[in-house]
Order: sequence, then structure tokens, then C-alpha cells
Amino acid sequence: MTTRHAETWSFDHGTQFFTARNPLFRTFLKPLITSGTVAEWRGQVVYLEAGKKPRKRLWFEPHYVASPTMSALCKHLGAGLDIRAATEIAPLAARTGAGWVLEDAAGTVLGEFDLLISTAPAPQTLRLFEAHLPADSPLRSVRYRSCFALMAGLDPAWQPGWIAGKARDNPIEWVAVQATRPGRSAASALVAHASADWSDAHLEDPAADVEKTLLGELEALTGMPSDAVRYVSLHRWRYALLDTATATGSAWLDLDAGLAAAGDWCTASRIEDAWLAGQSLASDLLV
Repeated sequence: MTTRHAETWSFDHGTQFFTARNPLFRTFLKPLITSGTVAEWRGQVVYLEAGKKPRKRLWFEPHYVASPTMSALCKHLGAGLDIRAATEIAPLAARTGAGWVLEDAAGTVLGEFDLLISTAPAPQTLRLFEAHLPADSPLRSVRYRSCFALMAGLDPAWQPGWIAGKARDNPIEWVAVQATRPGRSAASALVAHASADWSDAHLEDPAADVEKTLLGELEALTGMPSDAVRYVSLHRWRYALLDTATATGSAWLDLDAGLAAAGDWCTASRIEDAWLAGQSLASDLLV
């Protein structure tokens, strides 16, 4: 759940929206919707295909976003906590009698802790905990699909008449019009996500080549005027979507070792599923 800002444009280039199917998650969201931290994203959704007119696509349930940026929900939940951003934690050494001593990648000691919980993607959690995980840990077999996110800022303004499009027969799978999302800047901006198959196949290609290809495909899909594009950026999500065949099925907890982990790798790469995995782990810890 992240947002990038550039000049007058803003781009929710990670998770595009979330739904609320579980009663516990709906209860969690209710006060956030009341306060405006979460809002329903409404409007026309379409199917996109190069050379063809957009066709209507139905959404059968509410689709939510955080407001005024996708990162606003996490910032709200983190208010009052001691959060240290842009800090890479080194793999764990041996546990001392007093607990786990955390160091950053440069070797700076960050503190001593009784319990460590990782909610990072499974490969990053594995890197942190590997020396202390059993050989048959399900975390070792979790696999992800990747995704490229292309961001395009336009001036003069251009609005296609729909809020989002699901692409067919194209390297791009999804396009979202940023100004249609509650609380966003009115500046014309598009986010396009490449499909997992295409992203996996081109994961290590030069970024400039990927950007050029996806920008051309975006213009063909949407009909946006190429001479209006003033800003272009690319982000590579290496751990974008869980390969659900490798899901662990539940969070992981070893109270004796003082280690725990949860995340989208438990069941599915949906905000709701990741939240439920965290809630389940919290319940086990608080027993």
C-alpha cells in the first residue's frame, strides 16, 4: 500500500484496492470509513483491448482505497509507534540470554528484543530468520510472481471516462486513473500494471526497455495522447503476488525461540488476507 509523488502527480503504484468479505475485516474498516481514512472507489470499470473500444466490466462488491493516498491507512495504524523506515535488518545471529540483538546492514545495534515478528515477503523473512528455521519450514518453499508498475503523468489533462480497466491480450493487465480515486490530486495520472507472466519473463530486462514497451502498450490500450505525457517512471515489484500453490496456510510462531511471521504468503496476496493472517498471529500471541 504505497504512493509515489512527482511534481503535481501522485501514483498508487502498489496495491490498487481492497475488498471486505470477512466480517472481522468489515468491522475493522467501519470506523476508518467513517473517518474518511478509507473510502469506496466508485465509477465505470472497463475491459481494454488495443484497437477496440472499451467494454463495460461489472464490479459486484465495494472496492476500497485509503485516502488521500494508499499509504494513508498504514500511516494511520502506525501513529504513535516507534517506526524506523529505510532500515535494512541484518540476518539474525545467535540469540543471547537476554533476547535477540538486532543490527542493521551496516552493523549498527538497534536494540535487544524478546520477540521478533516479520511481516515481510517470505523470501525476505527467510533471509532474516533462515539460520533459526527448521529444515522443513513451509517458508522455504513459498514462491512469488513479479509485476512491473508503469506511472505516467499527463499535461494537459486527459480523462478517458472510466476509473480502471482490465486489459486483455496485452503485456499490461490493469490500468487505473488516479484522479478518480477519493482524495487524490486532480492532475491526470495513470498507473499500469503488467501481467505476472510478462513481468516474470522480463524481470531482469533493462528498465528503460521495459518502460518503453509498456508505455507504447498503454498508449495503444487507452488512446491517451502521447504528446501529453510529461512524466514516466517504472517500478519493479519482485514479490508482487503469491503463487497460491505455495501458500503456507497459516502464520508461523515459535514462542520458545521468540520468532514469528505472517503476511500475504499465508493464503493470498489480498490486503484482507494479509490482515487476517496478522490478526490470527496476534490472537495466538495474546493467549
